[in-house]
Amino acid sequence: MISKKAKDPELCLKWADYMIGEQGQMGIVNAVNYSITNKVVAAKLTPEQQKELRLDNVEEEYKGIYMWKKKDDAKWLETWTEATQG
Repeated sequence: MISKKAKDPELCLKWADYMIGEQGQMGIVNAVNYSITNKVVAAKLTPEQQKELRLDNVEEEYKGIYMWKKKDDAKWLETWTEATQG
């Protein structure tokens, strides 16, 4: 996200592009050995790196992700209120 109060939105976009590009993604792998999102860059990693970062079978990994879906706003608000004020 880019704040509507950002002094230079174009610079923010350039930073985002850099971070998802090859140089930024490899920087993430090299600095913190954290999984990346760019499939082209992931394909350039060694097989060992791909396995370690769980990028060797991305489609199978995606099957194990359960995205949170808010279904009942009233119940969610009730639970949130209880948790934060209780």
